[in-house]
Amino acid sequence: MKQVYLINPSAANAKKAFRFIRKNKYTHHNLLLVKNKTRMFTSYVQKGVTHFVICGGDGTINNVITEYMKLSKNIRSKMIFSLFPCGTANDLSRELSKSFIRSKTRTMKIDLIKINQDYILTGGGTGFISEVVQSLESGTSKFIQNRVFKSMKYYFHALKKIIVGYDGSVIKSINGKPVNKKCMFVAFNNQITIGKHFHLSPHSSQDDGGFYICICEKGNSMLKGLDILKKVVRGTHITDELVTYQKYKTAKIILNKKQQIMGDGELLKPNQELSLQIIPKEVTFSQLRFE
Repeated sequence: MKQVYLINPSAANAKKAFRFIRKNKYTHHNLLLVKNKTRMFTSYVQKGVTHFVICGGDGTINNVITEYMKLSKNIRSKMIFSLFPCGTANDLSRELSKSFIRSKTRTMKIDLIKINQDYILTGGGTGFISEVVQSLESGTSKFIQNRVFKSMKYYFHALKKIIVGYDGSVIKSINGKPVNKKCMFVAFNNQITIGKHFHLSPHSSQDDGGFYICICEKGNSMLKGLDILKKVVRGTHITDELVTYQKYKTAKIILNKKQQIMGDGELLKPNQELSLQIIPKEVTFSQLRFE
């Protein structure tokens, strides 16, 4: 046994993974039925199996890596992950594919961002960004959204929030430096895109030992919000007068109140203080090799 497949049956396109796995009779686990993923990882590593294929979207990958980070450093150092993208946006898989092509290699170690007690691989944020995900989660059934809007569902809900209104965030300080600005969003990213269509951090790289924080002040009209959204899709927003864009290795952001946080497309625990730290080259990914 060389590879173990970990599949999320709730992923948007999980059926194609199930068909492939059953056809080839690969060893696999339904992640919804695995109560102790850390024990499962440890058991396989002790048996000499170190290659795991995650079948799902960015949220599924986030959940697996969260469990992975509970393992000892010795066990983590032996583990390799590959991706069988079954989600809607598949941001991490798409960026990794580009990195493999650029570097002409089949394996690479990427950074993690630790935010308080959580970990993210792609990016996240608060304000407008988390409100879009909240709108998506509380909207029409996921089945209908995945079938009708597909990856455009993020763009649809972004437009919806700009038109009907959003709260945004108020930043009090970053690393002790007073800011006191009302913002459309605060984003922290480890790669260029999130939500497939949004180039929130055009200078980011998955393995450069840092992450970028993008702060966009709240404009005074719906038209300005639409203009910012258009620029985010193109990746040109970082030159807008309302935007501050800077690279960090650690950062502490203080908001004026507890707010919902988004990471890897998932809603994390609300918080007022965000302690961000880069963990360089923590997770090893390889291109999927079919046995």
